[in-house]
Amino acid sequence: MDYTFSDKISSLQPSAIREILKATDPKIIPLAAGNPAPDAFPVEEVRAIAADILDSRPIDALQYGVSEGYQPLRDTVKKWMKNHENIGKDFDDVLIVSGATQVMD
Repeated sequence: MDYTFSDKISSLQPSAIREILKATDPKIIPLAAGNPAPDAFPVEEVRAIAADILDSRPIDALQYGVSEGYQPLRDTVKKWMKNHENIGKDFDDVLIVSGATQVMD
């Protein structure tokens, strides 16, 4: 299949970080590319949380939401940060994002 791209898209180059990731050894944690150690992910905990959410509120979990993030989660993170880490003031707010690019934007 042939694809035709706009002039703007045809001049794009691949991300340097993605190119670095293609050449990494799975035994090495490439800190330059921002990859955490695979065993640092709480897979079982996330699986249980996801199952609970999908059982109790599947539409809320799968539907698009506001850009700032799910308000109950934002409130919980803000409260936890204040109570456990002594970070934040009453007038502070929290945004929940899904990636570094969103944070920078």
